[in-house]
Amino acid sequence: MLRSRVLLVDDEPSIRAIYPEVLGLDYEVTVAANGREGLAILAQRSDFDVIVCDLAMPGMDGQAFYEALRVQAPQLLARVLFCSGGVFNTRQRDFVHSVPNQVLDKPIALEALCAALDRVTREGLSP
Repeated sequence: MLRSRVLLVDDEPSIRAIYPEVLGLDYEVTVAANGREGLAILAQRSDFDVIVCDLAMPGMDGQAFYEALRVQAPQLLARVLFCSGGVFNTRQRDFVHSVPNQVLDKPIALEALCAALDRVTREGLSP
């Protein structure tokens, strides 16, 4: 059985360590420590079924990553799931309301994460 391919873009080392471990049986998880690293991975390999991206990261945040993805690989925009600790500044709040992508609140329950991953994999969109 083919496992869905997930790119996780998150600056938290604990998240980057845990996700591949808990999702590894059902998903092939590739991790990136920040938005720039995520874009570099996508420049080499764009066959991901889902991209899980933290909204609040130093350097290139989730919004900047999404905007760069719009240019680099627009076919992947609908496959982005955002995650957040729930604290939004005005810019982030406006951005989240302007895109159709789902935002998962941290800490993310494993069931909720898997359901969102499956939905995006199946439907190709992140409502």
